[in-house]
Amino acid sequence: MRVYLRLQSVETINQTKTELLLLLSHKTRTPLNGIRAPLQMLVEEPDLEATTRTTLCDLVQQSANQLYKLFEKAEMLCALQCGTWDFQPMPVDLCDMIHMAIRTVTAQALERHVQIAQALPATAPMMLDTQLMQRVMLTMLENAIRFSPPYAQMVVRVQLDHAGASITVTDQGGGIAPALIPYIFEMCHHEALMSHNAAEGFSLAIARQIVLVHNGTISVESTQGVGTTFTVWLPVVTPVGCS
Repeated sequence: MRVYLRLQSVETINQTKTELLLLLSHKTRTPLNGIRAPLQMLVEEPDLEATTRTTLCDLVQQSANQLYKLFEKAEMLCALQCGTWDFQPMPVDLCDMIHMAIRTVTAQALERHVQIAQALPATAPMMLDTQLMQRVMLTMLENAIRFSPPYAQMVVRVQLDHAGASITVTDQGGGIAPALIPYIFEMCHHEALMSHNAAEGFSLAIARQIVLVHNGTISVESTQGVGTTFTVWLPVVTPVGCS
């Protein structure tokens, strides 16, 4: 049994590496082109005007930052899937954490004229890795803002019972295509690769792994033309976490 478990672990790690390489090979082309093309112009045309040179340098920097974030997320996802992430659960108030996440995205919401409504209890004590769960909340909130039409409303809701806490984020966007829903949290499925940008593909896959580490679940329901709801359920018990 121990040998079987070791072999299964090695197989899981190898599969994770394969999937990450597939996603990176697919998603790094655009930022790499954003570096190569401006650099080629800078090298081949040394007499460019200062403003043009500055613009090209800015393009290179933006693409380089995009690549850095991609590889940073790839490293995190690999660590979460392989069980090597330093998991640090502690007593926190889930509602305080959600309020902080909402404050973080308020500027984005205002820019798109999206209203964020809240239906939260006064308090919701939990055992969570605050850094990780904050990332999950930001992923759900930012997705809802990104896909909401201007002047729409999104709703963040927390419901508590004896077993755990349910967090939902609902938007009034165009919805997700039914064919994509089964693969929305998979980074390397063909449908997901074609439909996500690189950041979304990693962010949703990372969110699922973080929730799994907390012994919770994450799901999505969507109706095209009506909106989408992401739901995270977390148990009240202390999570097992990574090894």
